[in-house]
Formats: sequence, C-alpha cells, structure tokens
Amino acid sequence: MTSRLEPYRVQAYNTAKLSENKMHDDTVARRFGFSGGLVPGVDVMAYMDAPAGYKVGPAPFSSAG
Repeated sequence: MTSRLEPYRVQAYNTAKLSENKMHDDTVARRFGFSGGLVPGVDVMAYMDAPAGYKVGPAPFSSAG
C-alpha cells in the first residue's frame, strides 16, 4: 500500500454528555483545560477506522472466506 489516503474530515459529536463520567460534560472538561467534553473512545475509534475501511474495504475484517 503505497498510495496516500485522501483527506478525511469529521466533526466529532459527543454522544455521552449525560454520562456519569463528567469528563464528557463541557463545563467539567473545561475546568481541566479541554475545550469541551471528551468524546467517548468508542466513537473516536469509529471515526479513525473509517478511512482505513474506505482504503482496504471490509475483507480484512470479514469472517467470510
């Protein structure tokens, strides 16, 4: 794989604002120096996996054949 990936942009959406973990809350996260509440790791992983999936397709992750 020598070709470059095309730019991929996404605007993260915090799905856990009401979570018991208050680092997902904008106000609490700002007190610790963040610009807003932290987006849950599972969401970040999904955002990061998308470009690889577009590049290599689903085959490496498929249970078929």
